[in-house]
Amino acid sequence: MNNLFTNNLQWSESNLSVTKFQNGDDISFADNPYKWTKLNYRKQPAYSICPFIGNDLSPRLGLIYNIYAVMDKRGLIPVGQRLPNFSEWESLDNYFLCCIHPDDSESEETKTILDDSESAETEAIPYDSENETILDTLFQSVTYDNNKIKIELSDKNFFNWFAGGKVSPSGSISEFGESVYFWANEFDKNSFSGFVKFSKSQNFKTELNYFHRQEGFYIRTIQEHK
Repeated sequence: MNNLFTNNLQWSESNLSVTKFQNGDDISFADNPYKWTKLNYRKQPAYSICPFIGNDLSPRLGLIYNIYAVMDKRGLIPVGQRLPNFSEWESLDNYFLCCIHPDDSESEETKTILDDSESAETEAIPYDSENETILDTLFQSVTYDNNKIKIELSDKNFFNWFAGGKVSPSGSISEFGESVYFWANEFDKNSFSGFVKFSKSQNFKTELNYFHRQEGFYIRTIQEHK
């Protein structure tokens, strides 16, 4: 994986996947919708995984956290790193939109994982390095075949993410394959929390909202680079 630098900031190579706070305390694992809603109601930190991914892929694709995990004083973000704010996310979006993917190889090799099958035949997606931006690889990673979700992990997706959706207040995964949500370092005194969204239809947007505190988003971190 390649490191990505924007405005003297180094972005982490993958979404956060820690299950403990900095002091060693465990973060509660919401392994079903009922537990997710219960922990949110109690305002307790929690993380979850996309059920289409499973534990075997979570180190690469990351975990989903509620806002109480993000804001916990025990520290969710690794030392030396932090959440990006809106302006930093916007600079990343601008980078994606204007830059062509650095891998101009003609190789079409991909790795394929099915949600409920150990093997499958699949056709690799051709990559057009002349007309495609880095952001486009986000949505090529998820395809559908006979009502099965197919996750294609390719080295061409060098920023190591895909459209993993979000966890809704009811604890279910929504917008899988269509969008991806990240927590942003934006909060206010009225308990509004900030997030960013990349999607096929709306492309990129930022929002500060109270109601989304009951949802679960991914986390990407940055650190200062001198």
